[in-house]
Parts: sequence; C-alpha cells; structure tokens
Amino acid sequence: MPDDDAAPKGSPWLKELYDLFAPARESIAQSGMTEDEINAEIDAAIREVRAERRAEREALLRMQQASGDSPESHHEE
Repeated sequence: MPDDDAAPKGSPWLKELYDLFAPARESIAQSGMTEDEINAEIDAAIREVRAERRAEREALLRMQQASGDSPESHHEE
C-alpha cells in the first residue's frame, strides 16, 4: 500500500512550469475556446512568425546580393 505522506514523484521544474501556466489555463477555460480553436490560433501564430523570419532572411539575402557580398562571391577559383 502506498505511503500517503511520501513526497510526490516527478520533475520539480515541470511542476513549476505547470504552475506558471496556471493563469493561461484559467483564462482559456473561461474563454470557452475548444482545443481545436486553441490549436488553430497557435498554428496561425507559428505561420506568422515563420513568414516574418523568411521575409527577413530573403531581404538580407537581397541586400547581400546587391552589395556583391553573396555566398557565390566567396568561392575560390
């Protein structure tokens, strides 16, 4: 029979992380959003960040190419 006074098992940092997200979980529960709606919001945010990063990389590449500092200019012949 398990000892009721035994220390809980598991990761202390995981419990701390779980506790830190308690306000977010409470807010979501009160909002009435479904899991699918939450996942759709997360997916949209990820797509937005990826598009922004891709645009930044492409702009940097265009600037490098315009200044002649492209990766091709570093090849030795």
